[in-house]
Amino acid sequence: MAAAADAATAASGYSFEFPEFTPAGQAAFDRNIPSYGRANGSADAKAHPEEHIGRRRAQPPALGNDSYGTCNPMGMPRAILYPDPLELIALPDRIYQHFEWGYGLRTIWTDGRAQLKPDDIDLPRWWGYATGRWQGNTLVVESSGYDERTWIDYFGYPHSDQMVLHEEYTRTNFDTLELKMTITDPKYYMKPWVGETKRMHLLPKDFIKQSGWPSLLEDLCAPANENEFNRVIRDPAGTGKPAAGRNGR
Repeated sequence: MAAAADAATAASGYSFEFPEFTPAGQAAFDRNIPSYGRANGSADAKAHPEEHIGRRRAQPPALGNDSYGTCNPMGMPRAILYPDPLELIALPDRIYQHFEWGYGLRTIWTDGRAQLKPDDIDLPRWWGYATGRWQGNTLVVESSGYDERTWIDYFGYPHSDQMVLHEEYTRTNFDTLELKMTITDPKYYMKPWVGETKRMHLLPKDFIKQSGWPSLLEDLCAPANENEFNRVIRDPAGTGKPAAGRNGR
């Protein structure tokens, strides 16, 4: 099953709700420099004081520190908020979420294993540790153990090694999946942070084609391509400096 997020999912990020940071969470938030949202210090940003500052501090990618800009995995929940399609592949003991953007693969185990608590995890993962169970018509997913270098969404909201992500997927009709999420991270947030309800819509099997071949695109962030793009296009556009030579000078 291939599905794509709707426009509202892409526009809203994780949530429009203002998160309440702990001191450690505020410090982590301040360290992140995203490139999505209204430009930092712009008239557009100043005209929308009702929005959280997280949506009004964007810098050019060359001046930001988004780890995905150097081809690192996005992790969750950021990956599922991106508007590119994903596949849901159900096996007897697990469900794979295969994301077109980044060509990432997340495993949700449904074999009855107990979910790990954050303090029991000695090796964080980009895609975390996830378990799923059926609750009526809803797939309930609990996950933890995410690498702190991933962001909650593309606006640069952080999470700590204590984050637990709760997801509920409900197929509301033949073509639509509804997703509700809650983040609990007592190290960075004063209370659980509830996301906006997201919706994904079923795509026809041959909706995506390349060379006549129906499947997700291999939309990899490959350093062999990305580093040259950054050198020639991204960095000069963001800094105003000419592109360096191939030896970096």
